[in-house]
Amino acid sequence: MNTHYKAQIYQFIFRYCQEEQLCLDLVQDTFVKFHKYQANFDERKSSIKTYLFRIAYQLMINRLKKRNRMRKILPFLYVLNQL
Repeated sequence: MNTHYKAQIYQFIFRYCQEEQLCLDLVQDTFVKFHKYQANFDERKSSIKTYLFRIAYQLMINRLKKRNRMRKILPFLYVLNQL
């Protein structure tokens, strides 16, 4: 349905986080969340593209914040992954 925005959303997210797998996960999560909350979408307030990008942005910010919290709590896990 709205998967033609997939590449645009991927590029948008990749500019921020520079991690391919994270971007792929976030794109998938964006469409899953969209389908879950599709009834909340009001085309009079915004376009479908704006709605999808807003979902993607919020998911990305939340994921990055969570990662930063985990790095502070468990820094040894991230040191091992960088070797």
